[in-house]
Amino acid sequence: MRKNNLFGSHLKLGVVNKLRSLYERNNINICYNKFIPEQYDEKKSNILLAIESPALIEHEDWIKPYMNFDGEVSFKNFFGLENYVCCRTLYVNNDNFVNIEVGTLFKDKSELVSIVSSNKRFLEGHKLRHSVVKQYGQDLNIFGSGYQKFGNIDAAFTKHKFQIVIENGKYPEYVSEKFFDCIKTQTVPIYWGGEDAVQKMGFDLNGVIFFNSIAELDEIIPELGDGLYFEKYNSLIFNLRRLIELRNENKMNYYLNSFMLNYMHTTKSYLCSEYNNLNLELENYKDF
Repeated sequence: MRKNNLFGSHLKLGVVNKLRSLYERNNINICYNKFIPEQYDEKKSNILLAIESPALIEHEDWIKPYMNFDGEVSFKNFFGLENYVCCRTLYVNNDNFVNIEVGTLFKDKSELVSIVSSNKRFLEGHKLRHSVVKQYGQDLNIFGSGYQKFGNIDAAFTKHKFQIVIENGKYPEYVSEKFFDCIKTQTVPIYWGGEDAVQKMGFDLNGVIFFNSIAELDEIIPELGDGLYFEKYNSLIFNLRRLIELRNENKMNYYLNSFMLNYMHTTKSYLCSEYNNLNLELENYKDF
């Protein structure tokens, strides 16, 4: 089992403090998620760390027209900066909802298709989930706090061959744990989300069914069955192996949640030799 902590146990507090001090000495200011409006300081070199769903960021109006940033880490590149890091693999190591031993094979998939939906209804993706449940509910096993308690959420994946997966918003580079939980459990995602990111991360697209509108499900859902699942099975195994590769590649960047390493990528030109020396120190905490 793998857990996520803000600063993983493998990353010593002393290293984290050095990173913070490094930014302070270089007059660099990090503006993070919902704190962006209060953390922004026009007197400093501001770095945007907007690693929530772009749909939520835009809905909550965290980014203001008067702001200027020298670097950005996000799923969208809100400011079109060259000094930008796309965090498309941020949720690769997220095990918060389906915490299983990655690499486990699930062969007893007796159910066909599921969907997970919360009570939320304020973003486009939230509304689409409820619309799908309303229109196709008789064909789906429905999980999530919007319809039943989260007690046995694993079954929405481990017992099902397919799952309709709808992100909060549809952005080319935004993929959340909802997609990766399907890959972990050899569940074919019927996916409304970041198609570009899925392709760039190297997944076999034959193991994913993409859709753009609820009308397209009229053609997709009747075709679901054992035959289609087994036709895609080799792609599911390929994607599971690719997920494991990505998790290992990202242990420094994201699994250990040392997000400050990503800040450093956007501000490398400011930090010069200090960056290189500290990066060598961070290398000692890889968990391979």
